Amino acid sequence: VVGHPFIVPESLWVPPSRYEAEGPLIVAGQSCLTGLDTFYWFATGVEEWQQPLSKWTFSVPTTLGQFPATALIYRKGYVREGPVVVHEERSLADVFGRKLPMIAEEGAWDPNRDKGSMPVGTPIKAAVDPLAYLVGRVEVKYGGQPSASRVADLDTFIAKDRKTVKSVTGEITTDLERGLYLVNAPKAQGVAGFLGQAGPQTLADVTIACSNEFASIVVVPLDDRPIASSGRLLVQMGTSCRPTGWKERPLRIPTKDGFADGARIVEAGEAPWRVVRTRGEITLRNLTITRASILDPNGMGRGDLPVSREGDRIKVKLPEDALYLCLQAR
Repeated sequence: VVGHPFIVPESLWVPPSRYEAEGPLIVAGQSCLTGLDTFYWFATGVEEWQQPLSKWTFSVPTTLGQFPATALIYRKGYVREGPVVVHEERSLADVFGRKLPMIAEEGAWDPNRDKGSMPVGTPIKAAVDPLAYLVGRVEVKYGGQPSASRVADLDTFIAKDRKTVKSVTGEITTDLERGLYLVNAPKAQGVAGFLGQAGPQTLADVTIACSNEFASIVVVPLDDRPIASSGRLLVQMGTSCRPTGWKERPLRIPTKDGFADGARIVEAGEAPWRVVRTRGEITLRNLTITRASILDPNGMGRGDLPVSREGDRIKVKLPEDALYLCLQAR
C-alpha cells in the first residue's frame, strides 16, 4: 500500500512437502525485489529442530536450516528492489463496493479452492497478469482515481508462453516450466528447484551442478564484497528431509480434471530428521579463494575439502552431509 509498511503476517511451505528448501531463497528474493517489509514464518516454539511431526513448523533443516544465507540476502539488500510495474489506484466506492482490484487472487486466496488465475469484476477493462509480482514492485493507493492506474509493459519480462518470468532488475528468473528459481546478483547467486533434471546452472560468477532431484544452493559473501572478489563466502545447501522411520506409498488422488500423483503416509516416523545427501559441485570465478571448510549446523568448522583451480576459477565438490560450506582465502 502506497505510503504504508506491508508484511506477510503468517506463511509457510507446509510440511511434509519435499520442496521446502526453496522457500527461504524465494522469500528473500521476492521480499527484496518487491519491497516487502517482512515475512513472518509460522511457527516454532523451540530453539533447535522441531520434533516430527508438527504440521506448522518451519524449524526443520530444509527451512530454518536455509536461513543464514538468505537472511543475509534480505537484510543486506543483496537483491535490488525493482521499480513499480503495477500502480493501482482504487476509489473508496470500489473498495466498499467490494469490487476486485485489477491484480489479485480470487476471494478464497487458496489455490485448493480458486477457480481460475484471473480475477473478474475489476473497475478497468483488463485484469493484470498475476505473474507481475515476479517482475517487480506492485502497489495500490486507496482513495485514489482508478484512471490514474498504470501498468508497465509486462510482455518484456513474461514469456509469451508464460513459462519463464524475469524480474525488471534482471537479477531473478523464475522458470515455471523446469521448476527453477534463480538469483543472479553481484552479492547473491543461487538456484532452487529441480536441479537434477535441469542440469548445470551458470550464473555470473557461480556454476552449480547438482544431481539431486530437488535442491537449493546459494552463495553469498561474508565480507560484504561481490562474490567475484570476496575473500570469504558462505555456500548453503538444502535438499529434502523426513523423520526417521517415515514410510509412504504412491496414491492416485482424484481431481476435477482426473487424477494427480500423490502419496499416502503409512508411518510418520520420529526424531531425528534424516536429510537427503547433497550430490553436486560448484565452480566459482574468484582469484582469492583457496580453502573450503565444512561447517556444522552451528556454523563451526569440522574439516576441509580439496579445492582445485583452473585460471580464475575454482571447483569444489559439495559435502554430502552438511548444510554449509565456507570458502575463504588463506
